[in-house]
Amino acid sequence: MKDLVKAVKQHADEKFSNGWDYIAECWSDEEIAAEIKGCRTAAGAIRKMEKIATHYAEMQSNARW
Repeated sequence: MKDLVKAVKQHADEKFSNGWDYIAECWSDEEIAAEIKGCRTAAGAIRKMEKIATHYAEMQSNARW
C-alpha cells in the first residue's frame, strides 16, 4: 500500500494542477490509502484518485466565476 500511496503523491506533485494540487497539499498518506483501498497497481490508484482531482478542479473552476 505504501508504494501505491507514494505513486499517487508523486503523480500529484508532478501534475500539481487540475485538482491534483489539492491532493498533493491537503491529503494525508492515510487518507489516500483509505481512498485507494483495493487498488492493485499504481495506475489503478492514480485513476481512482483522478476522479477526486477532477472534482476538486471543477469546484475550483466554479469558484473563480
